[in-house]
Amino acid sequence: MQSDLTHARLEQAFAASGLTQAELARASGIDRGSISLYLSGRYCPKADKLMRLAAALSVSPEWLSGVDCAPSEPALPFPVMVSLSPEGALVPGPDTQRIPRSQLGSAAPEDCFVLQMQGLAMYPRLLEGDRLLVKRTRTLPDGSIAVLAHQGRLLVRQVQGRVLQAANPEYPPHTRTEAMVLLGRAITLIRNL
Repeated sequence: MQSDLTHARLEQAFAASGLTQAELARASGIDRGSISLYLSGRYCPKADKLMRLAAALSVSPEWLSGVDCAPSEPALPFPVMVSLSPEGALVPGPDTQRIPRSQLGSAAPEDCFVLQMQGLAMYPRLLEGDRLLVKRTRTLPDGSIAVLAHQGRLLVRQVQGRVLQAANPEYPPHTRTEAMVLLGRAITLIRNL
């Protein structure tokens, strides 16, 4: 029966995610009571809820519903960094972002982090609330998006030689100096619509 397969796959994806029911409810936008009913097998999620659950669990809706037999790609949880500490260390917020292993490319998980965009310096290219998968690196090719620490703040700018350019013309360019600490280079944009 289709709902039995959906229930089994939902249980499997939920167990692999490492999320709590409350975290899954927040990530999917589905109330916790419904999550509990779906996980117990008492109810099968309708198509719209199935799509939201699949996105929150980093699996395909086709796999979760039982249409696709291919196993879902493993995804790793990353804390979402939101600011810098007074010592210059990245500070995580309360959320995590699951990233499919294939999006890391050749990078090790410990060499990556997720950053939540704040401010309008990179608007319209990057929006407030967007998340960036960032790879720690020592080199910045021209055209890449750099994440730097400077004077207790995070800077996200496009690299053009030694110039760090904002996408928003209201923000002046910066010349990269030794005082700016390179945290990494954005490799993937994560945007929720």
